[in-house]
Amino acid sequence: MNLLKQFFRISDNGATEKRMKETLENCERAPARGEIIKCVRSMDEMEIFASSMLGPKVVLRKTLNVKGSGKNVMVGRINQAVGVCHIDTSSWSRSHPAFLELGSAPDGRKWAKWAKSLFFREKMLNEGVVMQMTDIRDKIHKRQFLSPTIIAKLPSLTTKNMNLLKQFFRISDNGATEKRMKETLENCERAPARGETIKCVRSMDEMEIFASSMLGPKVVLRKTLNVKGSGKNVMVGRVSRIQGGNVTESVTCHQEVFPVMLYFCHYIPMVRVYNVEILTLQRIKINQVVVVCHIDTSSSSRSHPAFLELGSAPGEIEVCHWIFQNDMSWTDDAN
Repeated sequence: MNLLKQFFRISDNGATEKRMKETLENCERAPARGEIIKCVRSMDEMEIFASSMLGPKVVLRKTLNVKGSGKNVMVGRINQAVGVCHIDTSSWSRSHPAFLELGSAPDGRKWAKWAKSLFFREKMLNEGVVMQMTDIRDKIHKRQFLSPTIIAKLPSLTTKNMNLLKQFFRISDNGATEKRMKETLENCERAPARGETIKCVRSMDEMEIFASSMLGPKVVLRKTLNVKGSGKNVMVGRVSRIQGGNVTESVTCHQEVFPVMLYFCHYIPMVRVYNVEILTLQRIKINQVVVVCHIDTSSSSRSHPAFLELGSAPGEIEVCHWIFQNDMSWTDDAN
């Protein structure tokens, strides 16, 4: 990266450097199943790569022009556009914007309907505002944490130990459970965003130890009270601003799909945390929900569903989200 910046005379910490880094990361990303990736620097390189994949006789197709862009159009004659349909999406990431937009998932299940109201702006957290609350119900099958004795025998939670973990939990090959386990382990191993620290924990003790190591010895655990209001239009009631509404840091822990209870925890700097009363449209209190607002989103992926939903880009806006049933948010105890 530094050599390329020198070559192109790119200044430090600017928008061009950021876009370059995103492009290089895309060139280096792990391919999906069956996919082969190459970034090319010329039309000759492009044709050589295409021929190596498809055979010596290849045809190049391009969209004719940009007429109709951003408009409702009828299939007809103002343009000639090339469309590509991906028939097998089973190995794609569940967070791919395509599935949020189309209300589905790699395995065909409907999942993105709730995501449509998962992310919102901080300005919505004002008393009297009516908004849709996403379905915050915990839909993962009931499990328990392992005992300390069994945890001591558990192989490390890494994709390298996938076969050992399958043997440990007696998981059959090539099934849905194996696929979900692999996705969970990949999430536990993913590269953290700038300032983020990640840990997957196997017990409440491990969770508290991690939160304390990030936030200090005195930490407070906050959870959403219940699931009332899920998937409905609700009214915002009294809003309690944790730490007086100042930008702070938190550790948020989300349940993961795994044969036993497992949480993905991540330390995030530059957040604001809220306890929000949820009212019916008749102003009857039905819930108290924890909300975390990420103030600095500049290091987030441009393909994150939040930006598709909110019509923006990393670093341009803050992003708030609900804390789901059985998920947890930790802050230090300075109320």
